[in-house]
Amino acid sequence: MGMMRKESGNIACCIVLFLCFVLLAVDSTAQKNGQEMSMGKVEEGLSIFDHNQDGKRTWELHGVSAEFVEDGFVEIQELNVTIYPENPEDGNILISSPSAQINQATKVVRTEEPVSISSDEMDITGQGLEGNIGDKVVHLKQNVRVILKGDNANLFFSNSNPQPTEPENDDTTDNQKEQSS
Repeated sequence: MGMMRKESGNIACCIVLFLCFVLLAVDSTAQKNGQEMSMGKVEEGLSIFDHNQDGKRTWELHGVSAEFVEDGFVEIQELNVTIYPENPEDGNILISSPSAQINQATKVVRTEEPVSISSDEMDITGQGLEGNIGDKVVHLKQNVRVILKGDNANLFFSNSNPQPTEPENDDTTDNQKEQSS
């Protein structure tokens, strides 16, 4: 159970960090293109990458487009994200949704679209997502399905079907055992 909590915590942490970077990257893309944080399209064929201090890629985001919408939200269409963990043995985390909106000021992320989060250890799908990057909380709204894989595959249920065990029968009754003593 501890392994799944650790893996779930790692996934949640990676998602939150990724969303923080997206907010910064979309804002810097808009500034490079001379656009303000109001309504308007940022870029067609959006691709954003981030690297750590050693030059190793930490995540990448691809989308068909990103557009500023009302109330400070940026909407990214056909969102596909790959998060690369520090330890490559942990495997990549893939996040996808037909679209998602992120608000840089309030740190709110939301979508009503299907969401898929996948790693070597689990696949999570659901309909709609809402969260707050500042609070480090992401909530899948409905139809959530989790499939455990790898080391977590048998976390709740064993692969084998244990049969109920019956007491050993040594063909002597308790009364016979007492008499022989």
